[in-house]
Formats: sequence, C-alpha cells, structure tokens
Amino acid sequence: MNQEIGRLADKLRLIREERTGEALRPEEFPARYAGLIEEINRLAGIGKEQVYQEQAKMRMIHQVIASGMWSMNFDGDGNMTQVIWSPEFRKMLGFTDENDFPNRLEAWSDRLHPDDKEKTMQAYWKTVREAGKYDVKYRLLTKEGEYRWYHAIGETLRLENGAPRLFMGVFIDITQKKAKERLIEEELGMQENLKMMKQKLQVQNEILNALCSDFNSIYVIDLETGKYQIYLMAEELLERVSEISWSNEQYEDAVEQYLSRWVSEEDVEFVRFMTERERVKKVMKEKKRMSFRYRVKDREDGQKNFEFSFCDISKHPGEQKVVLGVRN
Repeated sequence: MNQEIGRLADKLRLIREERTGEALRPEEFPARYAGLIEEINRLAGIGKEQVYQEQAKMRMIHQVIASGMWSMNFDGDGNMTQVIWSPEFRKMLGFTDENDFPNRLEAWSDRLHPDDKEKTMQAYWKTVREAGKYDVKYRLLTKEGEYRWYHAIGETLRLENGAPRLFMGVFIDITQKKAKERLIEEELGMQENLKMMKQKLQVQNEILNALCSDFNSIYVIDLETGKYQIYLMAEELLERVSEISWSNEQYEDAVEQYLSRWVSEEDVEFVRFMTERERVKKVMKEKKRMSFRYRVKDREDGQKNFEFSFCDISKHPGEQKVVLGVRN
C-alpha cells in the first residue's frame, strides 16, 4: 500500500511542477484508488477518453504481437514489495483475474518448465541485483496444461544508490516461431542425413562395382519361388547367354539349358547336383556362402574353367534370397 501511495504522491508532485508525464492506468492499482486516479488524471489535464484510448492502444499492441506486461516494485532496501501481472499476460496463459493467477512472483515462477526454471530465475535476479537487461526465452505452463514458449525482456529502474526501485518487462509468445525453427532444424537434419546416406551408397556402389568386375554375370535368386533377376551381364555374354537367361523365368529351367549348352559332359551331373535349389537352400542356411568350379565345352576364346559363387542376402525371417556370381 505504501508503494501505491508513493506512486500517487509522485504523480501529484509532477503535476505541481507542471511535468505531468503519462496518465496513470487504473488497472495498475487496486479498485479502491479508482476515484483518486481519475481525479489525478483530471488535474493533469488527462480526461477519461484519453485514458481509455491509451488503454485500447496498449491492448491492441499486445494482441498484435501476442504479448503481456509485468512489473515489480522494491523498497529502499531492495526488497520486493509488489508484483503486477497485466490482464493481457493472464489472458495469454488462459487465466482471467487475480483469483486464479494472483499478483505473486510464484504464480509465474511455479509454472516455468523444469528444464528452464533455474536459468530463468538466475537471469531475473541477476538483472535486479546487478545490472543489464533481462532477455530470456523459456517455456511456461498454461492453465490448459500446455507448455508454450515465451520471450521475456525487462529492465530495472534504480535509485541513486543503485538499489532496485522498479522492474518492468514484456512477455512475447514465440511458440509458433519456435515450431518453425524446429521444423527448419528437422529439415536440415534430414537433408544432412540424406547427404550422408547418398555418400554411403556411392561408396557401397563403388565397392560393389569393383567386386562385380571380376564376374561375367550376376543373378539374384529367390530360392523359395525359384524366380530370378539378372543384376549384371558382361557385354561379351549378351549374345551367348542372354537367350537362356531372358527366356526362362524359373531358376531350374535356366540351369538345365545352361548345363546342356555350355557345361562339359564330364561335369554336368556335378553341376546339376551343386546347383539343385533345395540343396542350395540348405547350404545357405548353414554356411551363407558356397563356391565350386567346373569345366565348360570347347570355346573359341580358349576358356576352359568357370566358377559358380552363391552368397546369402536374406534380410527377413522366412526369406531365402541369394546372389549367384559366375566367372571364368
């Protein structure tokens, strides 16, 4: 109460010295002072309409920038004597009046996010007790139970001896801004991950190409269905083997044609045994890899021996896929 009377006395002194300054805002004082404030404003040459206009302007500003104000008064020893939360700030948090959001520091500080509370309070008391501006971003719990982001800016007015006299500040709701920043960070993170994945795939592709260069042809075979796909075929084999590889959908049919056309008669039964689908399935479950060599029929290029290499590439339970590489 003494602080409120002091502010009213200061205003009367300014009027007497013809330095009227700004109008007193009724909402900053208890209702019992309403008549006195109106009279002081009248003596200062400030009518009700002007006060209402100033109040409307402030409300409009707060609505446009989604902000609210607060102030703290201190006595000559630096002890806090009064806290005032503006109606706009209460509304931002979902409250209506002093009954559900009283003019106490704890009404605000108890709603700070646990991860933000310590640094926020340290910054506030440092500004009050030492110097500088209060400039902090933190999360605050609304009446509906939702944490929203706020940017708080404030400054302390001091007595001649440096003790705090009045702290005033403004809150700005930056929840949407924070959401946009988070989306940008996530997008940048995704782009960085994609870049890393691309680089990794390029390296893997280079390694795969280097490994594949040793094989004349490579096939991916589904041992469950017998279907296969051609992954790689050397240019010199396109005319010789393509009619076998592309004219058959089933692994067994392609193998039989290959045996009759290219494998030496002495090794036909051996190769048929080694490539039998059920046998390959069993070996892949046990060893994951299998290779064997065989002789081919006379060729104009002089090649006499070839090698089949099977490698399991199954990734899911119940799946049995292998890569078959053929080289001379």
